[in-house]
Amino acid sequence: MGKIRDVPEKLAFPSFSGRVIIDNYRGQMRFRSWPRKRGPKATPAQQVQRDWFKSANLRSKAVPGSQMATAIEAAKGTGLYPRDMFLRAMSTGFFELVYPDGTTNSPKRYFIEEVMFQGARLQLATNQAVPATTFYSVTYPLPVVDTAGFWSAAHPSRLTIPAGVTVVRLTGCIRATSATATRAGITCWMNGATVAASVDPNSVNFCSIEFDSGPLPVTTGDYFELKAYLGAARTLAAGPANFFGLEVLEAA
Repeated sequence: MGKIRDVPEKLAFPSFSGRVIIDNYRGQMRFRSWPRKRGPKATPAQQVQRDWFKSANLRSKAVPGSQMATAIEAAKGTGLYPRDMFLRAMSTGFFELVYPDGTTNSPKRYFIEEVMFQGARLQLATNQAVPATTFYSVTYPLPVVDTAGFWSAAHPSRLTIPAGVTVVRLTGCIRATSATATRAGITCWMNGATVAASVDPNSVNFCSIEFDSGPLPVTTGDYFELKAYLGAARTLAAGPANFFGLEVLEAA
């Protein structure tokens, strides 16, 4: 009987080349995936951070038992490990330091979270003349922002509530040319009959008035209009100072 001079488990299998590694370890054959190519070398800043992280992890294991007990209690219910509490303390600290000159050293890290605005903003693109002594519904062109079709060309003075919206906040402002000191006011009307918000400073020369409705319960189909009442004929100037806005506070 012929002898096999090679070690069978060390044979190279061409079909596996570049895919798996077959060898033995402590008397057991093992199959491993082919090692991936090494990525780019760490930058100096990355290497410094890695060295700090390794050192901080080692140091966190040597804290007094009382401190470990405190960290365990602080981490309960947070999803963090006690070790994370020590790393946070070593990296940024838990306290804000205020120096004699008023400057501060804060552990807070500033960041922007992803958010989405829901609502609409209308503003005048051209001047609009407002007649005297009448509740004038201001009309608006295409919205600057409109996330759910609150505005329509069929009713350019309105913001209409779509299905699913239950609480909103309305804001608006009129800024008009100067005139003889006469009554001037701004009103937000709901469904053409109910006053949702109103500001009436009365006798004024230069007119710049803003309102805020606060949280307001609504149902599908409700609509709102911004109406100006001016004792003397004036002109609303184009620009962001003349606006009508809606913010969704609750939706089902």
